[in-house]
Amino acid sequence: MKQPLVSIIIPCYNAAAYIQRCLTSATAQTYENVEVLLIDDCGTDGTLEVIENLLAGYQGKIPVRIIRHEHNKGVSSARNTGIQEAKGEYIYFLDSDDSITPDCIETLLKPAIADNSIEMVVGNYKIIGPLYFDPLAMPEQTYGSDEIIKAQFTYKLYGMPWNKLIKKDFILRNHLFFIVGIIHEDVLWNYYCAMCLDKLYVVLKHTYNYYVHPGSITTSDNKKLHQEQRMKGMTHLLDYIFNGTAPDKKDVRNNPVVYKHIEEQLKDLLMDPLKEGNPQEARRRYHLLRQQKGWGITRVMRMKDLKTREKTRYLHHLLPEKLGFEYYKKRYLKHHDVQPETYNMKLSIITINYNNLDGLKRTIPSITSQTYTGYEFIVVDGGSTDGSKEYIASQERIDTWVSEPDEGIYNAMNKAVGMAHGEYCLFMNSGDTFFSAQVLENCIDRLGTYDYICGRSVYMERDKAYPFIPPQTMNIDFMLSNALCHQSQFTRTEVLRKLPFNEQHRIVSDWEQFFKGWFVNDCTFAALEIFVSIFYLDGISGTNKALDAKERHDTILEIIAESGTKGKTLQKRYNKFLAQRKGLPVEEEEEEEENTQEMTPKRAKRLKYKERLREKVGKALNKRSPIQRDLSVVKYGLKYFFKDLFA
Repeated sequence: MKQPLVSIIIPCYNAAAYIQRCLTSATAQTYENVEVLLIDDCGTDGTLEVIENLLAGYQGKIPVRIIRHEHNKGVSSARNTGIQEAKGEYIYFLDSDDSITPDCIETLLKPAIADNSIEMVVGNYKIIGPLYFDPLAMPEQTYGSDEIIKAQFTYKLYGMPWNKLIKKDFILRNHLFFIVGIIHEDVLWNYYCAMCLDKLYVVLKHTYNYYVHPGSITTSDNKKLHQEQRMKGMTHLLDYIFNGTAPDKKDVRNNPVVYKHIEEQLKDLLMDPLKEGNPQEARRRYHLLRQQKGWGITRVMRMKDLKTREKTRYLHHLLPEKLGFEYYKKRYLKHHDVQPETYNMKLSIITINYNNLDGLKRTIPSITSQTYTGYEFIVVDGGSTDGSKEYIASQERIDTWVSEPDEGIYNAMNKAVGMAHGEYCLFMNSGDTFFSAQVLENCIDRLGTYDYICGRSVYMERDKAYPFIPPQTMNIDFMLSNALCHQSQFTRTEVLRKLPFNEQHRIVSDWEQFFKGWFVNDCTFAALEIFVSIFYLDGISGTNKALDAKERHDTILEIIAESGTKGKTLQKRYNKFLAQRKGLPVEEEEEEEENTQEMTPKRAKRLKYKERLREKVGKALNKRSPIQRDLSVVKYGLKYFFKDLFA
């Protein structure tokens, strides 16, 4: 059987620092019937010279062609040139600052050869740098047209052209060229592809390395530019669906999934200017949207799969434009307040799992049944073989998940923190459950002030239930003999990134993370009088007491050595704790209040006020007149009482 030719298209513009890595990975493929097309888009950093020098000594089997633009036309035009010049039956897009694995083309081509009707094969990727994209959240299998559209319009297929093997005939037949002149043209192109595809195959193996560089479009924080470009892209998409060449057989014009997705996108585009105090810009965007023919209430009302409540969201199309805008603004601003979006999301719920399918079946329904729904749900599986992976893939409410071997629970927890978008993280690992369906609804308004917020728990041991109640004020003695329950602990995400879990420990890394955050780094703590979780003491932390004690001991010695004056206080407390545990007599000594708690600037200020109060009262007592003495005491007492209270 003749092996099909694959054309790897690499747009090149100001990529002199990265092009060697990229080109080397493309020419080192285990599948050799490949051609590489380098599209020179007239950069200014000597990229072409670097390429020519590399090719001067190149002796590989894979042919490499350089196609030059007369002037800079942009990445969309470069990809379009590559499509037109490609000789291959299949096309693969590779960005010049990224790389692919040696078996990339071979891996993606296998299902396409096995089933010639597959028009696109999508592979997985690895992020290298300080950024995270949601990985593929779809099982490895073949998907039909309806499933593809649903996946695209529910954020399960990522919107990049790279790491996709596509039939060239499919692109030409549907005229799927990239639109020139807009940013994020690749996202728009993926929408077009999804609406035209009849069959797609997903490969979960990592075949693409995505490198994040400072100053790239992906990392750019030019919010206004991105909003304008998104607006352009949405206008193109609406025009394609309702006035353009979207395939009639897909019936995307009457698909409620498509409608919901677009309305969600439009909501963000309109709300951003409103929140920034720019209603004129919001009205301008709304006017542009109302000009789109076919995007209206009549079509929505005919959709049988849309609930009546959902249909009322789109009534603004029926109203005169000015009144429709006011309805739109009022309704969506109201919904925004109760349904946080990714950029201001309060909470990320994280579940770590490895071969615990029974535990997952308790945990996931407990999370998804919460009455408060404004959270993201992340699951990190360690490459389970007991059916956990398949169960996770079947859960629609999970926003992000990954199943791959890891280096233990704390490695998985750190990985999950890197995926989180929420202001706070809550670890509800497999087997753990919420205390009730109303937990998050009762807790969510309490988040935002403190770094650590811990609620109450119920732990199960030998089929008996015991309550765990955290102290109202955190202290050293509690931490030496106890630990907070991560199942009930909301931790600020930035703290977890600054102080990641120690992956060398097997048991106490969560205890260590809190101790170092609170004691060493002065992170704030608050207790909630709400029962948050139920968990079982059947893990290693509940059964291996010796290892738990050893890891705690090593951690405390480390903190003592690194904490200066604070370390001395901790040393005294720890010596006392060890003596009590061994049953030895302990000398009671009076300690200054300053030594029982960590000295923070706020606490130092309050103690200073107290000392001044003592001095003033002492002076007042030396006055001759009893009335003057009493009045002075009251005066200074009240003054410094209130200063101490609000300091």
